[in-house]
Amino acid sequence: MLDVDGWEADLVESDNGWFNLDMGIIVEGQRLPLAPLLAGLFRRDARWLEALQLAFIPDDEPVELQTANGKRLRVPAGRIKPLAATLIDLFDGFSGGETLRLSRFDAPRLAELNDTSRWQFRGQSDVLALADKLRAAQGIVDIAPPAGLGLELRPYQREGLAWLQFLREQDLSGILADDMVSAKQPRPWPTCYSKRKAAASTSRP
Repeated sequence: MLDVDGWEADLVESDNGWFNLDMGIIVEGQRLPLAPLLAGLFRRDARWLEALQLAFIPDDEPVELQTANGKRLRVPAGRIKPLAATLIDLFDGFSGGETLRLSRFDAPRLAELNDTSRWQFRGQSDVLALADKLRAAQGIVDIAPPAGLGLELRPYQREGLAWLQFLREQDLSGILADDMVSAKQPRPWPTCYSKRKAAASTSRP
């Protein structure tokens, strides 16, 4: 049974706002990809799949990870519990490979990896800044439509407007879609109207 000497992670930009998260552990001077080791653990032990059961796993419980070539590694449960709590759904349909795929919406999940006392994390600085920004955000709040819009929005349209405005403030992209085409059309208009007013006010001498 081998012990883990170090933990590290790399966040590499992929395409269209997606990133590959490459987590690794150092064992006897060799870097091993962590994602397939965790996937194997989650398949063997169902406790890691349920939040309530996960909470009852002692932090000092030794956990065995098994490599493809038969090596058995020992890690304390407390080192991987935060990963299971925040990344477990990313393993749904995991079919192999060495990385997990994340979008910019997943940025707040990276808080655990950004703990320099536990990880050596080499990530995209803009994504880490976005993670801090989203954690500090107050969430989606109700906003009043611009006074000059000339439309009275229904409650569900105001919810859509608030969501779009939240995405704009956080520099995120999203698609507002439902089965009521005519009902959703007015919702982007207030956002565009607000952006035009803000741009006009900043361009005035």
